Amino acid sequence: MARLIQQFPYTPILGWSLSRYDLFSLCKRKYFFHYYTKSTVKSPPGG
Repeated sequence: MARLIQQFPYTPILGWSLSRYDLFSLCKRKYFFHYYTKSTVKSPPGG
């Protein structure tokens, strides 16, 4: 049976995680590198 993903309306408030919100409030650059570069960095061949 297929699972449906619940969708929520867009909000500019960062409310999904207290730790993410704290890091975002502390330093936007640190937040970006912590959460967004992990998924875009490619490992070297054989690594």
